[in-house]
Amino acid sequence: MAKHRPALAHGWRRAKSLSQCETRLSGISLEEFLDNDARVPDAAKPRRLDNRYGGVVRPGRFLRTRAILWGAVFAVVLYLAYMQAARASWILPVWVQAIVVPGILLAIYLVAVAALEFRRPEELALAKLLPELVAGLLFGTVLFALVMAVLVVAGAYTLTGPTPGPPWQPLSISIQSGVAEELVCRGAIMRLLWLAFGPWWAVAGSSTLFGLFHLANPNADVVGALILIFEGGPLLAAPYVLTGRLWASIGVHTAWNFAEGYIFGANVSGWGTGPSLFQAHPVAEAGQIWTGGAFGPEGSLPAVLFCVLAAAGILTIAARRRSRRVG
Repeated sequence: MAKHRPALAHGWRRAKSLSQCETRLSGISLEEFLDNDARVPDAAKPRRLDNRYGGVVRPGRFLRTRAILWGAVFAVVLYLAYMQAARASWILPVWVQAIVVPGILLAIYLVAVAALEFRRPEELALAKLLPELVAGLLFGTVLFALVMAVLVVAGAYTLTGPTPGPPWQPLSISIQSGVAEELVCRGAIMRLLWLAFGPWWAVAGSSTLFGLFHLANPNADVVGALILIFEGGPLLAAPYVLTGRLWASIGVHTAWNFAEGYIFGANVSGWGTGPSLFQAHPVAEAGQIWTGGAFGPEGSLPAVLFCVLAAAGILTIAARRRSRRVG
């Protein structure tokens, strides 16, 4: 006699494959959605605002198409909001801009996710804000300092200073760009590509778009964009893959830009320098492969090697953690 199987309404059951349970899902978290061995909530239960995917990205037919379209729209909305907020706030003190502009973008993100995805964004969980943000800030600062140390020792750059200048404007710009670019590239684009295609395609796709976006920068070219695709994109995606949250990526991005632009006074992704603590001067005889040219030190060979190794290390840790969790 066949064993009786309890009905779905009586509790939880294990899904044998994603295709078998797809039509019965009322919304699951990203990690559960990507894990074929996830537990499936009772479809009869009322929807509530939690960290499970629903709304425009609810599991079901055309999920990939819906995720891609929503990711594109979401990214554009966040980018345009950033541009408008930055322009509108220029009359404010720079320290106020550093609070107002990121605050507006974070509010838009939270409202959009709640209204259209029917969930709380775990990628912005406040419980992990401080430790992960601080870790990202420290990691980004140390990583760029190591890059700069190698470039100076190798004779590719000389440093003058210190001649302390006010840090507030560079710090404000670094915070604004760090928050805005991470919400766009990792929060919208990468997260929804992950939902549609899985983590590795999400890293590759978001890194490619991240590099291409920087073609609009002064002194940027195809080489600079390619460098960011293989260097900056994976480096900033890796903390999100590891933690499932954006705070560490925001910290790394902010610290890298601030260290490059203010602490060492070098060009940042093609943008010229303002007030700085030290002033980095590229040595022409060293060649662009060592100096990064007008794009800045992040376009140099040591920066590429350091960032690729760092990203690979973090992604390896993330993959091992996932293997232990699934196993």
